[in-house]
Amino acid sequence: MKKISKADLIRKPEKYLIGYNSLEKCAIKNKADEEIDYKYICKTCSSEVDTIIIEYSRKGDLKGTASKEVATYFCENCDKYFLNDYWIPQIDALADQTKTKLKILPELGINSSKELEIFCEILWDEEDYLGEFFIEEDGIKICVSSQSSLFVEALNLTTDYDLSDYGHDISETLKINPGMPYNPEQRKKITTLIAKLQMQIDGRVNLWTLNFKENFIEHEPEIYKDLCDLLIEWDDDRIALSILNEIYSGKGPGRFINVFRLLEYVLHICLLRDIEKIRFDRNYSANDFSELANQFQLDLKTKLKRRIDRLKVKPAEILQDLWHRISFGESYDEVHIYEKIIRFRNSLAHKPNKDTVEIGIQLPWEEPSFVGFTNDMLRLIHKIIKEN
Repeated sequence: MKKISKADLIRKPEKYLIGYNSLEKCAIKNKADEEIDYKYICKTCSSEVDTIIIEYSRKGDLKGTASKEVATYFCENCDKYFLNDYWIPQIDALADQTKTKLKILPELGINSSKELEIFCEILWDEEDYLGEFFIEEDGIKICVSSQSSLFVEALNLTTDYDLSDYGHDISETLKINPGMPYNPEQRKKITTLIAKLQMQIDGRVNLWTLNFKENFIEHEPEIYKDLCDLLIEWDDDRIALSILNEIYSGKGPGRFINVFRLLEYVLHICLLRDIEKIRFDRNYSANDFSELANQFQLDLKTKLKRRIDRLKVKPAEILQDLWHRISFGESYDEVHIYEKIIRFRNSLAHKPNKDTVEIGIQLPWEEPSFVGFTNDMLRLIHKIIKEN
């Protein structure tokens, strides 16, 4: 992943541009001349720019730094980056308020080597009690209390949801000193301390943001509606439409498994249609035809990557969302995102993750939101079908 700092913007203002004034927005239309998406064209060279994820960081007045992964555009021909002018000023402002190396954890909280602070709430019988609970052993301290001033300043950078809609602005936070990463022994100790803390307060610490269960129908209605509209026209056999109905209604074997059934079927149909297009095209040789036909034998990871690479507008933000659903605290890696998705599926559909021994046991906030993951996969499938 490309890392860009405030110093880069100052040293090379001609390469790192703030805002999209040098870009032209163009509509992408399907065969029926309907607008299905948009892309940006560089006004300097008239080339289409790529959507990429970069990590932007800034060193602040207190010698600390703040960083966040953001989507931006890159013109390979001009070697120029076009940075979103919405996020940059907010990251700059946050950097001026920290003395540590602070990283935004999407939909989770903030982290530095000194402390991890993430959304949580305490569920117990007592009502309207505002206080602080903490426990400390072997150099690790866990505290549940109101949000720190630094956390408040980072709220808008942390979550994509409106702050008051789900209680982000009033949520308590769980703080662990030191911050991530944690080795296997620290993970055991943290798990133990959380259990002791819950017994101490006779209640439950709920890390609600990571386990944020967006209601499938209420909060993501357009995913189903738009994909359903596409499949009614696109899916001649109605097999994909049938799977989508099962996903929407939550029927077995469950949305998580069904979304991969849908993905595999859609990729299969896309390949069939590719072959049909070139079957009698004299511009394609027998070798070209054979190479395309051999793609049916490829593994799911390779099929998915090849299909995404062919899209006119790469769904970088969707891929980033999927990454952060399943790769906590790791910087987005566009090279390994497809492997990560398939390994995640395999670990739940086939065999347990073998990394547990090396990395350590899973901590409570690292459990993915399967509803959110399914929604993101449907968005990705929607992108694929739009152009096929």
